[in-house]
Amino acid sequence: MKRIILMLILAIGSIKAYNCLSTHERNQLGLSTSPNDFGYIPNYIQCNKNHSNLEKFVCNNKDYLLMFHYLSEANIHFWEKNYKQELNHKTWNKKSMSHWKKKYNNKKINSNYLCFDLKNETTDLQGGESPYKKVEIFDKVFFLQENQHGTTLTSRNGYKIYLGKSCDVLDSKRQKGYWYYDDGEYKIKLGTDKKDSFDEEIDLEKYNCTLEKVSVFKSK
Repeated sequence: MKRIILMLILAIGSIKAYNCLSTHERNQLGLSTSPNDFGYIPNYIQCNKNHSNLEKFVCNNKDYLLMFHYLSEANIHFWEKNYKQELNHKTWNKKSMSHWKKKYNNKKINSNYLCFDLKNETTDLQGGESPYKKVEIFDKVFFLQENQHGTTLTSRNGYKIYLGKSCDVLDSKRQKGYWYYDDGEYKIKLGTDKKDSFDEEIDLEKYNCTLEKVSVFKSK
């Protein structure tokens, strides 16, 4: 019983401590950061011209600046690869990514929305090569992050589901449950009656959460 209480305390802490980028994600965003580097693609966000609310917010948040730079590169690479043409990087980025300033124009920036939208557009461009992992469960789209205590799924509106290494589940509404891997799917039981599963290519098998292992939760 003490162990379960401790796991829930750690889970709540993980939910509250959520950052847009995990250390692993940050390390995946390898970029050519110098204009003198071969193949350098400029960031759509230019911090020497930060007049809009979006530019001001991003230029004061290194993770978001890094994410925009990565998206700028992903956008160029997608179009050059699929349409077999060499683009003027600066002009193309300005044209193809201008919707960002329109979407967040003259608004207080919601960091949850911006984080989700950046990850979502990058994943749409890169698919399975994206550094971000997307899953759909309980009729919502989530992005997944691993940390020292387990895995956190976060939706666009900031709703979170925590999957613990000990197969426990806790969401940001304090609903509890359990999860396990069975027959190629990750199955989640949350609260008294919410059940769902996802089968995306995400490696959580290392936690060894099997149907047999979660019997302790099912008996509660």
